[in-house]
This record gives sequence, structure tokens and C-alpha cells, in this order.
Amino acid sequence: MLRLQSDDPKAESVNINNVNGFTGLADAGVGKAKATFANGTYRITGTAEGTNTEDPSTPKTADFNIETQC
Repeated sequence: MLRLQSDDPKAESVNINNVNGFTGLADAGVGKAKATFANGTYRITGTAEGTNTEDPSTPKTADFNIETQC
């Protein structure tokens, strides 16, 4: 969830569902997520914590970068 504020967007939660076998989460309690807005583009970057489908019993982390134009 991205909270849109004029000059200070906030990434409240990022859910990643089976991207290259990784499923994870970044929110206030787990992982890290930061949102920025520049030149008409929102960018959310961070690290999600979760698991990989090949070994779901072992915790994994994954970096992410999400961009979208407004």
C-alpha cells in the first residue's frame, strides 16, 4: 500500500507473491520499504522477508524496486 502525500509518499506495505519463486512482505513490522516521487515517477525500494517455493521452511530476503509513472 502506498500512501500518497504531496511531497512525502509512504510505503506502508509491499506484498510480493511468487515472483521468481519468492513470496514475502515488507511493512512496519518486517522488511524495509521506502517510497520516493520524482519527475512524475513513484519508486518503491526495499527488502522483503519471506520464503522461496523451493525451500519454504528456510527464511529468505529479497531486494525489490517498483516504479510507476503518474
